[in-house]
Amino acid sequence: MKGRRFAAGVLLVLLSATLLTACGGDTVIELELTKDYSDTEPMVNEKLFYLPGEIEELPLKMAFEMSGESCLVEIADNESGRVFWHESWRGEVERETRDVALRGLEREREYVVRITGTGVDRAAVALTAHGGRIKERERPRRETRTRAAAQVRGGPAPR
Repeated sequence: MKGRRFAAGVLLVLLSATLLTACGGDTVIELELTKDYSDTEPMVNEKLFYLPGEIEELPLKMAFEMSGESCLVEIADNESGRVFWHESWRGEVERETRDVALRGLEREREYVVRITGTGVDRAAVALTAHGGRIKERERPRRETRTRAAAQVRGGPAPR
């Protein structure tokens, strides 16, 4: 009987946490690299996001784990390349979590979360922002692609 009550209690706690997360409008950005992700080194995976509203500081919860040689996770301005936060790891990393606070981000500007790995069997990162403070973007803004293309050709970036 005690075992059933305990299991029911655990299930209730998990269900409550899931509902609170869903109701709070949390955004979770997940990136993963596996040994089959790419045949080039270093492997890179990235996702884009933006801030729909003004915010002085963006608090994020970051979780990371890795099996392999080395990995770098960074958050940067996708247009200018300015890095707001980065951290690197070497070797086996059991799941680590930490709080990350970003300052100086601007509303509607495009930012990138990037994971770069060398000799990686598996690496995963998850960033969580509470209350809908960030929105994931599926594709880069057109002006960002135009700017990058001009810079690759060696010409001046369009304004």
